[in-house]
Amino acid sequence: MMEREPLISIVIVSWNTRDLLKRCLESLYATLPPLTFEVIVVDNASNDGSPDMVARQFPDAILIQSGANLGFSGGNNLGLRAARGRYVMLLNSDAELTEGSAARMIEFMESHPDVGMVGPKLISPDGTLQINGQKLPTVVREILGVLRVPRFVPAVGRLGWGRDDFDVNADVDSLAGACMLVRRDVIDAVGLLDERFFMYFEDVDWCRRIRSAGWRICYLGEVSIIHGWAQSAAKQGLVKSHQMLHRSRCLYFRKHHGRIGGAVVGLISGAVDRAFALRYRKQ
Repeated sequence: MMEREPLISIVIVSWNTRDLLKRCLESLYATLPPLTFEVIVVDNASNDGSPDMVARQFPDAILIQSGANLGFSGGNNLGLRAARGRYVMLLNSDAELTEGSAARMIEFMESHPDVGMVGPKLISPDGTLQINGQKLPTVVREILGVLRVPRFVPAVGRLGWGRDDFDVNADVDSLAGACMLVRRDVIDAVGLLDERFFMYFEDVDWCRRIRSAGWRICYLGEVSIIHGWAQSAAKQGLVKSHQMLHRSRCLYFRKHHGRIGGAVVGLISGAVDRAFALRYRKQ
């Protein structure tokens, strides 16, 4: 007899992040009860002993071994297909839930049936804020970002966020993939992540599709979790990560802004990416 459907499924994709993954899982089992939940770990062919650690120390977790590095989208889609919860949370392996954070996110969605996705405030381990909840990217803003204009003109960077107060709740266009709580009904309606995005921009693309389907997306400044920031990406190496970012950026703008928009962003992004790779290799 199949056990009762959990209220929430937590999907975690891991690639060579064993120690971070252990802390992430410890935070789930410490903070999720009394909610009914299931934990699904998708291991993207790690070689650091992550699967053995999960099987040994967290036997209640569902472990899916992909057999290959499927990236963020492919790995999460394996977990999404297996998830049975009314709500599904995509959570990075370098993130840790805090006491009551998942319960409060669910409570917010229960009281706002038109909200399809929520995400929390992200706090680095050193206590600094990671800004979350932004507007959808435009060709002009993306080019300015690629050229690092916001670094010298902060007002330009703030245009992409549309607000300065990240302690309050707000309707937003998209959320960071580090922690996304989504209704099962939304997933059934809009589909899974687009697996053409190996890493980067898959979260923006998914949010765009969710909003286009008529759902609200909300940033919850009242809820905080810990996030280590791009630990799996760091293991790819800086040059490779930049190359993946460039490919995903071009794909996103071709998909949503047409061939011309994609070509313009790709031209500028590609030039900056090549310059970065050249500088990095000379070091």
